[in-house]
Amino acid sequence: MVFGWGSSGQSPRPPPSSYSTSQHVQSFLSHNTFSRGTVKVPCDPPSQLYETSFSPSLNAQPYTLQIYLPPSFPTSPPIVTLTRPALATHAILNENMQCANLTSLGAWSQGGGGVSLVAVIEEIAGALIERAPNVIGSHAAPQPSPPPYPAAAPSPRPPSPAARPSRGDSDPVFHMPVPPVPSSFPDLADMSPSSLAHLLADDVALATYVRGLPCYRTMMDLEGSIVEGNGAAAKVNKSQEEEILTLHAEARVLQAELREKLACFESAAKRANASASGASERDVLDLLRIAAREKEEETEELAARFVNGDVDIRRFLEEYVPGRETFHERQAKIERVDRQMNQRY
Repeated sequence: MVFGWGSSGQSPRPPPSSYSTSQHVQSFLSHNTFSRGTVKVPCDPPSQLYETSFSPSLNAQPYTLQIYLPPSFPTSPPIVTLTRPALATHAILNENMQCANLTSLGAWSQGGGGVSLVAVIEEIAGALIERAPNVIGSHAAPQPSPPPYPAAAPSPRPPSPAARPSRGDSDPVFHMPVPPVPSSFPDLADMSPSSLAHLLADDVALATYVRGLPCYRTMMDLEGSIVEGNGAAAKVNKSQEEEILTLHAEARVLQAELREKLACFESAAKRANASASGASERDVLDLLRIAAREKEEETEELAARFVNGDVDIRRFLEEYVPGRETFHERQAKIERVDRQMNQRY
């Protein structure tokens, strides 16, 4: 049901201050806008409980209001609770999700005449449509129920152990936003002792009463949201199981290859260190001469291939110039070692 303002959608108001409970209810139920989305909820008489839903637009999720009429109504004002979204903040809402900061309710509580049930609900609907509630745990409002919490949200791929920070005493802990415990139960306060005794003695009646409490319904919505989020996360993880197992197997193969190469490197390093520790200056000079000769032959061969057209100029420049630099560097080292040896001997 889409909420809209218009003469066809409003009942005559304000009504006479002498309206009875049935006249207030009949005026509300005959409202062309609210009547289509309103249902009566079973409740212990003489109290009455209604739920009405309306949408700010065709594509928006609906808001749901729970309207409780205590036995002292209409002397006492109605108690209206926002039940969808399940948990939100708004200028007209108190900590129990009840619509409290309203001009019409203020006038009603002060005994002012001419305020109707329709006027209260219209003021609430207008406030919610003018500024959407801030739904806790979501960036979009309104929502049928709070979205899955961060702890249950699916992740494309779990982080590696190295990237996952360890928890400490100072790490922030996620707290699930739960509705506050009601500070009062007006409907219980208005019940007679015999009705309270019957409620305590009848488990079915007590369970029905508890299930009708806004805080209970909010908790059930939160529970359903968490279960749904955990299910979605499980499906995502299950769909990635094959990929994760494949990556794990590849990682183990790479680890084995790395260990093998590391063992070869350590063995070669030990041999090189042993050779270096027992080598004489003459041995070092001979090794330098061999290395210089090999590099000279390599670069000369590359130059010949370039002249014959077997090597393009780009490869020739990339390999020939560094090769000649290495050759001249080794020649300089040979001359230096040879000069040191001649001076010593």
